[in-house]
Amino acid sequence: MENLFLSPPLSFNVNCHIAKPPSSNSVPFSSAKWSGRQFKSIVSYSINNRDRDNVSIPPLLSRPESKFPILQQEETQKGEEKEDEGQLKEKMLYLESIGVDSYRLVEENKQISTTSLQSIVSVVKLLQSMGIEKNDIGRLVGMCPEALTLTSRQIRAVFTFLLREVKVQLRDIKRVIFRRPRLLACSVKEQLRPTLYFLQRLGIVHVDKYSFLLSCSVEDKFIPRLDFIQSLGLSYDDAVSMFVRFPVMFNYSIDNNLKLKYDYLVEDMGKNIDDLKEFPQYFAYSLEKRIKPRHRFLLENDVELPLSVMLRASDTIFYQRVKELQGGSLQTDDYNLLDPLYLYKKSLRFKQSI
Repeated sequence: MENLFLSPPLSFNVNCHIAKPPSSNSVPFSSAKWSGRQFKSIVSYSINNRDRDNVSIPPLLSRPESKFPILQQEETQKGEEKEDEGQLKEKMLYLESIGVDSYRLVEENKQISTTSLQSIVSVVKLLQSMGIEKNDIGRLVGMCPEALTLTSRQIRAVFTFLLREVKVQLRDIKRVIFRRPRLLACSVKEQLRPTLYFLQRLGIVHVDKYSFLLSCSVEDKFIPRLDFIQSLGLSYDDAVSMFVRFPVMFNYSIDNNLKLKYDYLVEDMGKNIDDLKEFPQYFAYSLEKRIKPRHRFLLENDVELPLSVMLRASDTIFYQRVKELQGGSLQTDDYNLLDPLYLYKKSLRFKQSI
């Protein structure tokens, strides 16, 4: 054993080389009978001294590299594609089960492909908790494709805003949403709340009755309509007063509604801006189906009526009363007989008197 440490350096092939102190005799490692303590001392001596760099410890815990990395990558991709296809199929089946046209939805809103089924289910449950039934989800998504790709947190913020700040009653929330589904996709901070403050500053108290206006842009929609009404010869206060009395005017097109009807009012009917101040609801009636036919009928019978009386009455009452006026059986002072609200109140008083 003493000659062993006098032999030349000995190396052995187990993926690492261990150098020993020089010795006079060379003894093969395979024939040496060393104890565990002797082997450990030699390894420790070699690592801590001049032959430290000759030691190379193999990565025994590393995973063997694939001989065919390209094939392995293709197999991984195929597995992921199969998983994605399965998830997409499950998502489409769920959408169909709640009445949503899944193929049309994918065409109109590409984000639905990347939205998780869990998120969609969460949104549907939230909508149902607000009174929107499962059978109504398909119609709602048809009007607002973005609804199912929003998070439940975003939609909950809209509902909270409508209930707490706009003062919409819970029983009316379904009607409000279906009248303007785009409300769900609007940001409360950037869109809904600034519009609410604008309408309130104008003097519109019950914004809950006109909640569909909240999705409109103040700069692009409200201000241009106010400017147009002022351009007709009204002061700012008078223009605001018209919108406060009839806020729906904010939702009418300038070119296809307000301007056309104003021109007909002035040029064909011979009326002026004062008539609009008294009855801004004039803009709510169809020019071709109601305003023009009734105006022509009045001209034919040589009868003149205020705008409110001319337009509010139903066709049956209007034409019947105008003929009575033309025949002399009804006096022109009895305009109220053409007003449906007046007739309704009169019928109530008659029933109470019986």
